[in-house]
Parts: sequence; C-alpha cells; structure tokens
Amino acid sequence: YFDDATIQDWAQQSQRGQDSVQKLFSLLGSPFAESKRQNMGTSADFLGLEHNTEHVVSHGHVSFWVRERIEQKMLHMVTLAERSNYFPSGTASKLYGTANFWETGSFGKIGRAGLNAISDRQYDKDTGVHQSLRRSFEVLKVINAVQPRRIVSVNADIVERFCGASDAVSYTH
Repeated sequence: YFDDATIQDWAQQSQRGQDSVQKLFSLLGSPFAESKRQNMGTSADFLGLEHNTEHVVSHGHVSFWVRERIEQKMLHMVTLAERSNYFPSGTASKLYGTANFWETGSFGKIGRAGLNAISDRQYDKDTGVHQSLRRSFEVLKVINAVQPRRIVSVNADIVERFCGASDAVSYTH
C-alpha cells in the first residue's frame, strides 16, 4: 500500500522516454535516422507492418496490416501486368517477394497458396498473363481491398476447453 502517488501524462512521458533513448543511442554512436523516427501514438509502422494498439486496454489485442507503400507497390505491379499482358520471371520474382512479405506479415503462412501461380512464373520463360495468374492477381486485389487485419492477443485467452469421446461407430455400405 502506498499513501501517495503521482499521475503523469503518458504522451509527455513517452516523448521524454524517446528523447532519453535517442540520447543514449547517440552517445553509443548509433543514433536513429531521422527518416525512421515516429512519434508515440496508438499506431506505428515497424519493419513494414503497421500495428494499432488502440484496443489493447479495451479488448486485449493489437491489430496488424502492411504499410500502405507496400500495398501500392504490389497493386501497381499487378495492374501493369494485367494491362500489358506481360509478366516476365523477374517481375514475378519481385511481386512474389513483395506479396509473400505482405501476406506473411499480415497472416502468417495462411495466404501463401494464392501465390502459387506467381511463384511458378519465377522459373518460367513464358511472359503472358494466363488465367492462373489472373486468379492469383484477383486474390491479392480482393484481400487488399478488404484488408482483414491480423489480430494478436496480448492477454491470455480465457477459453474453457472440453474433451468429448464416444464409442459410437458409423458403418457405410
């Protein structure tokens, strides 16, 4: 039990904390680049993923989505390929790398199957945009339009688990 306390403005303290860390890294000879600095807030961009902590206190989770610049880059490559009907292996490699980062950062490995045609094109001499590629492009565009955020719980989930067993047997004839 403490009979006195002090309440601080988090925004003010966060700025002081950032300033202190910046000074420390400067003293160590590795200051942060100006272009990489971000002000404290409920959302930020780290390593190409934007995270939002707005619902940590109320719902106990952080949501993630890829940086807008990556979305735009990916959609630009898809649009150019569709319009020109030209999608060589080098472009496929670049799109596959970008899309793979996008979906892995957002969903883990769940969305990788939609990239199979793009992945295969990396090792193909063909340059035309065929139906399988169009389907992969469509998957990327739809997911990008819907933007289903990845939600990561920061609290232990309270889930009541149960186990059921049966001695019933089903026969098919």
